Order: sequence, then structure tokens, then C-alpha cells
Amino acid sequence: MEYLAPTSIVEALRSLHQHRGSARVLAGGTSVLPALNDTSTALAGGDKQSGSAPVLIDIKRLAELRSVTVLADGALILGAAVTCQEASSHPAIQKSWQGLAEALAATGPAQIRSRATIGGKLCQAASTADAAAALMAIDACCRVVSVSGERLIPVSELILSPGRTCLRTDELLVSIELPAPCAGTADAYARVASRSSLGKTYAGVAVALTLKDDRIDSCRVALAAVTLVPALAERAASMLIGNRLEADVLARFRRQVAGACRGGTDSMQTADHKAHVASELAISAARTAWQRSVISRSGDSG
Repeated sequence: MEYLAPTSIVEALRSLHQHRGSARVLAGGTSVLPALNDTSTALAGGDKQSGSAPVLIDIKRLAELRSVTVLADGALILGAAVTCQEASSHPAIQKSWQGLAEALAATGPAQIRSRATIGGKLCQAASTADAAAALMAIDACCRVVSVSGERLIPVSELILSPGRTCLRTDELLVSIELPAPCAGTADAYARVASRSSLGKTYAGVAVALTLKDDRIDSCRVALAAVTLVPALAERAASMLIGNRLEADVLARFRRQVAGACRGGTDSMQTADHKAHVASELAISAARTAWQRSVISRSGDSG
């Protein structure tokens, strides 16, 4: 295995392009290193389908990827190598997007959060990615670059299937862009953890909404761990738009959330239970987001 430690994004991109197909990007290392260990074991056992050993490209020391930038309009740019712990405790994120802060804080125990990076968690493309769901709910985008240019990809379009993103082999995720919250906008994240020692998410729901004239003017809902990959629940969100959180509205919302759950589990009983749990979490997250929006508007008017 070859180890490279580029000193600039340009150098990292050149390395990715040169070794595309065999390169692996190292930031936090919480998912890449175990995978590389398995790959190395396979190669040592004679599995050389790729024809070359993995190349590890270490980007965690690139300053451009380690910063959180607050723009004049309140939008935020998170470097892809910012850790989940750093992001969850950042004052600007806690002020603008409390639900995202909650999701980031749920990214495993403290030892994992202090190493795992936001970009790494997104590129891992796991169904249980709390941060991915929360970022989808607030309509965040990823900026990815290569030697041939750059593009902006909505987080909701980044993950294609378990373990697979739309990134090309020579592209690097450099930042995640969070929009400036509009007046009356707030988000929330609710989850239930499994009983395992790692406490992985059993079901998670992110809700972001904007209130106008005491009704929900816009809404986005995203699910984690109850679908094959984190995904938007657009029909569920549409149940809330134009309405207050009244009993009949929440009943329709609950049914739509449950119907959107298509988890990759072999047990129908587990799938049904996850759908039930997710629908209850969605109610809780919607109510919390509503309350935060009301508080935010009262604070602005004061």
C-alpha cells in the first residue's frame, strides 16, 4: 500500500486523478481504515483483481478542508474534513441548524465523533447516516472538485445506493454548503438507537420547516436507517405544507412517513416496527421544529 500526504487540494486532486480506481481518501479514518485492512488481507491472500495495491491519500491536514466559514448572509460552508464533534458544537451551526447539530452529535460515541468527518460520513453512504438525513432536510449541497472542474451536488442526490455515491473516482468532496435559514425556519432531528454497544441508529427522522402566518409554508423530511440509504420523504412533507400541526394533519403525516420506510431488513416484523418508530419520531421532530421556529420568530421580532 502506498501512502500519500498532499499539502494542497491541487496536489490531492492530481494524486486522485493519477491513481483513480485504486485511490482511497483518508480523513477521519473511521470507515476507510477498516475497509483498507480487509482489502489488504484479500490482496495478501491472492485476490488481485484490481491489479494494483490501494493508494491512501491523506487529506486531514489540508487547512481548506478543516474550516467552518460563516458568510455574510448567514450561510455556512463546512470543510469536508471538519469532524462531527467540531461541527456539532460549532456556535453558528447550533444557532442556525439545531437539528443538524443534534444529528452530528448522534454520530457514534465521543471517540468516533472526534475522528469521523462530515465528508467521510457522507461518502460512506450508510443507511444509518444521521448527518446525511439532517443535511438533506435543510437542502444542503456538496461541492466536489477534480482536475477537470467542480460541481455542486445536493446532498439528497449524492448517495445512490448503500456504500455508493455519485462521485467519480477522481473527484474529491471539499465542502458542504448550508443555506442561510429564512425567517421562521427551523429544523430538528429525532432518533432511536439500537441496543448494540455502538449505539447505531435504529430509526431517525429530520424535519426542517418554515412558518408563515402560523402555517407551514415549506417543509422537508428525511429518513435514516429505515430506507436503504438516507432519503427524502417528499409525500410526507407535503402533508404539512399549508397546515398547522393539528391532529388530522399529523395522522396523515404519520401514515406517509410509515409508508416511506423501505428498510433493507429481512424481517417483516422489524420493518413494520421501524416504520412505526419512524412515524412517531417524525411527529416529535415536526413539533420540535415548529416550536423552534416560533421561538426564532419571536426572538427576531424582539
